[in-house]
This record gives sequence, structure tokens and C-alpha cells, in this order.
Amino acid sequence: ITYVSPSIERMRGITPEQVLNDDLPESQAPIKQQRFLEMLWEELALEESGRADPDRYRVIETQIARADGSLFDAEIVSSFIRDEQGKPVGVMGVTRDITDRRTLEQQLHHSQRLESVGQLAGGVAHDFNNLLQAILGYADLAKSKMDKDSAISDDIDEIVRAGDRAKSLVRQLLAFSRRQLLMLREAHLGELINGVQKLLHRVIGEGVTIAFVPKHDTDLVNIDPGQIEQVLMNFCVNARDAMPDGGSITITTDNITLDSEFCTKHVWARPGQYIRMSVADTGVGIDEQTIEHIFEPFFTSKEQGKGTGLGLSTVFGIVRQHNGLIDVQSTLGEGTTFHVYLPLVESGDALDEVAADDEPAGGTETILLADDDELVRRVVKIMLRRQGYTVHSVKDGKEAIAYYDAHANDIDMLLLDVVMPKAGGRVVAEHVEHAHPGIPILFLTGYEQRGSEEASEMAREIEILEKPFHNDDLLRTIRRVLDRAGTNPTSS
Repeated sequence: ITYVSPSIERMRGITPEQVLNDDLPESQAPIKQQRFLEMLWEELALEESGRADPDRYRVIETQIARADGSLFDAEIVSSFIRDEQGKPVGVMGVTRDITDRRTLEQQLHHSQRLESVGQLAGGVAHDFNNLLQAILGYADLAKSKMDKDSAISDDIDEIVRAGDRAKSLVRQLLAFSRRQLLMLREAHLGELINGVQKLLHRVIGEGVTIAFVPKHDTDLVNIDPGQIEQVLMNFCVNARDAMPDGGSITITTDNITLDSEFCTKHVWARPGQYIRMSVADTGVGIDEQTIEHIFEPFFTSKEQGKGTGLGLSTVFGIVRQHNGLIDVQSTLGEGTTFHVYLPLVESGDALDEVAADDEPAGGTETILLADDDELVRRVVKIMLRRQGYTVHSVKDGKEAIAYYDAHANDIDMLLLDVVMPKAGGRVVAEHVEHAHPGIPILFLTGYEQRGSEEASEMAREIEILEKPFHNDDLLRTIRRVLDRAGTNPTSS
């Protein structure tokens, strides 16, 4: 090295005088040195053969050592220094620190990888939920016709339990892919955390202490409380597993502003006012390689049989669907902290939750059912007719519109699948409500295709029941929708 600019002090923590007369490769990581030398030999070989472009320059990416021995990613743009006859007599290089760029690229690739898996998960959810709906529906029907001491009652119970586990798995995949329908309401995050602490203590057990330290001025957020509780539960269970000999979990909340400078360095961030919920443990920590994959579905660092690999991917999806952000910081041997950023709202009141009746009631109203899956139509029709309802079913939105136009005065309620060929449930509802405003409508959905914010806002204004559901859940919801509308059955 015959000359180096003063910027080396900022980049490497050494002065120009310290490297003058050094061999150039010595500044690079050992694994990169050979490649750098090979590049020079390639260029010199081109010179000797007469095939070199005198204006040619080469760009390589390498790693360079700082004074403290740490390495940073660097890009070197180099070209030959030539004498008056054009002969190479040296090499000139411009070095840039590209650590931030590399970090952003890795974050972008990680985000794209997660998105592609999410699209796959959402793509199979509709059909799979319809199959689960038939399994659970017929199992419920079979159970309802049995004596409690029937010899096969336990077998039916196992079918129901397996169906519920499959339902939970699909919902986790939908949550990861940000297609899970959220029931949003304005709530105070601190109150939610206080309310779930007792449950956390029971689940975590002895040997691990849990503390909640609120540091916020305001914590009003627009959330699905059940989903955020699931996020908190997942963090705490993972923290417990990372502390086999005991330890502590500290939950904190504080207000934070993410500005443009912060967002430039963190591709996952969006500017705005947030409340940050942090869950810190004193466990074994997570290595960098694991952190790169930690939110990917089916990735788990736990031994076989101890984890599905869907916990943190579900958390990722839930947070993103709330228009929130998630980050993780960890040091091996010292512990891990997960940060969740949720957008603050200015004002509002929590919505009162409606308690479900213990025993679902039937009725004598006439219901038009539209669903593109024959198995779903069949099991729902059987179940509703057993409860006294009159049910007419069609297989798509176009048929639903035609049937309603021909029999409008005989129909008390519409039961519509959101996703159907020819015309979806919303199209049918808009057509019907134009002629008969206020008619009771209940949407069924196994997979929400619209964006999370739009879908959840819609869910606050209309009634939606997610597939797969149990028969009692459908009966309760139908009865509530009819009673709220004050419908008088046309058939009575």
C-alpha cells in the first residue's frame, strides 16, 4: 500500500500511516484473500495477452478487518494505475462499507421468503377448511343422535378433537400468512397484559418469575385481544423453555416514535407512533443463524416432538396483520428480548363482548344457504333442518341472486359463503340489501382474500363466522342475528 485516504480511520479505526507498505490482502478476512489475489492475476493475464480494456474496472465484495479484529462487509471498486505507455504499475481501489446494505438485503430476502410461504398457506386454506367443516359438522350430528353412554361416543369425541387440532393448525397458517380474520376493537394494552398474567403464571409454572413493568403514557391500540394474548403466551412459553433451570420474564410497554432514520436502517419498520411491548427472558439466548429463520413456518430449534415450528411464525403473522412490527434481539448465555410494535390510536372505547348462550336455540325461519362446497351445504342443511329451520341451498352467488329474486318474500335470512364462483357472498349481499335493506345476513368464510385491515373493518360491521365451526356455534350465531334484526318467520 503506497497511499490510503484519511477515511480509513473512520472505517477501520486505524491511521493511514499504520497500513502504508502493508500487503493489501492482509486487511481482508483470510477466506477472502485468495479470491482477491486471483482477481489480480486474472487481470494481469488479460494484460499480457493484449485483451485487456484499459478503462476496465473490477468490483468485488469482501470482508475487511477493523482494528479490534471485527470484520465488516466491504465493496472494492478497483482498476490499474498505468504509466505513460499504458502498462499497469499499480492498483487503485475505492472501498465502501456496505454492512447496512447487506443487512437490508437480507431483511428483504427474508421478508420475500416469508411472503411466498404465506401465499401457499392461504391458497390451500379455503378447500381444507371446507373439508374440516364437513368432518366436524357430521361428527357433531352423529354425537347429537347418540346416548352419552354409547359405545362409540368416545370414538366420535376423538374425531372432534382431531378436527379441532387440524382447525387450529390451519388458523396458525392463516395467521402467519396474514389472512386470519381479526375481530378488532380498541383496547388498552396494559389492561390486557394485566388480565392475562394469572393465566401466564399457571402455564409457565414454578421456577420462573413474571413481572410487568409499564412505562407508557398511552396504550390504546386497535387489536384483536385474543390474538394478542396468543402472541404474549407464545413468547412466555418459549422463554420458559429457554430457562430449564429457572429465571425471569419481564414484560414492558413503552411509547416510541419510529422516524425515517430508524426505518432506513430497519426495512421492516414503518414511521409512526407505536406502543412497544417487550418480552425479555434470562435464558440461553439464540444464535444469529437461528434468528435468520426464527419466523419461518415449521422451523424449530426444539427437539423432535417438542415443537411444531409454527409458534413464532404465527406470532409474526398476527403482528403484521395488526399493522404492527416485530423484532428480536438476543445474546447467547444472557437471554432474548422480543419487541412488538403496535400502532397507537388517539381515542376510543373498548367494545362490549357478547356472551354466547349455553344452549343454542333453533327456529322456524326460512334461510337461503349459498356455498360452493357440496359437503358443507349438505351438513349445514341437515343440521339446520333438525333445529326447525326451513333451508334452501344453492352452489354459487349467481344462483343465490336468482333464487332470492324469485322467492324474496319467503326468505328470512341469508347464509352466504364469502368466496364463491361467479359471485361471492358480498356481491349477493349488496344485491339483496339494495331491494330489502336490513335483511339478516351471516357470512361464512374459511379464508379471507381481502387485506387484513379491510376485512377486519368489515367484520366489525357485519356478522362473519369462520370455518370450520361447530354446529352449536352456527346455531347460536344464526339465532343472535335473527333476534337482533327482530325477524318474524315467514313460515309461521
